Amino acid sequence: MKITIISIGKFENSPHRLAFENYLKRMKWDIELKELELKNAHNLSVEKIKEGEGKLLAKAIKAGSLVIALDEKGKEFTSANFAKLIADFSVRGNSHLTFLIGGANGLASEIIATAHLKIAFGLMTFPHLMVRSMLIEQLYRAQSIIAGHPYHKV
Repeated sequence: MKITIISIGKFENSPHRLAFENYLKRMKWDIELKELELKNAHNLSVEKIKEGEGKLLAKAIKAGSLVIALDEKGKEFTSANFAKLIADFSVRGNSHLTFLIGGANGLASEIIATAHLKIAFGLMTFPHLMVRSMLIEQLYRAQSIIAGHPYHKV
């Protein structure tokens, strides 16, 4: 399984980076993080920022990958159902998944519309840098569930 996480913003010295790297070391799946940043966005409107970030995300998506957008209006999954979803993708031949995480303003509507699936981590709002750590933890949990490893407690 190849998984690409494309996210707006950079970890730099964020404490969330340590959590992300901790789970990344445990992963048996091939995980790649692409951090993108819109330059000179300080004086732009929120819509122009989202549009610019959307263009960056669109360029970074590899052809043939199944695109999953993290969006507050997306479908919510239990960890077990998320693992089943990923296992089902793999069985159907979708061996490259791309997860998209927007910046502080969320994802552009054009990017959301092109995604094969939209998922949400609940109704609450989370910092976009934290969402990366939450996503990789859930990917590790899914990997563990699929492998029958006892990490996931029901």
